[in-house]
Amino acid sequence: MKPKPDLDPVRRLYAEPDAISLLSAIPSIANAIQASWEALQGDPTPTRCEDMAFTLYGAQRHVLRLQEALSRRRVAA
Repeated sequence: MKPKPDLDPVRRLYAEPDAISLLSAIPSIANAIQASWEALQGDPTPTRCEDMAFTLYGAQRHVLRLQEALSRRRVAA
């Protein structure tokens, strides 16, 4: 029987996702970066610059979380 997902918002907020779930999100992050880049390139505005910066910051945080998850997996192996 499949375990029920944990729906407690506090536990989900501070959960440490595994490497597989982080890896699976990379294509959508790449799409978001591409969309922000194209919007900035098509009509450069201060707001679009800020949007691009936030998108890149989010991608950076995601990659750092992936690094942590891969390190945890290596230590556990």
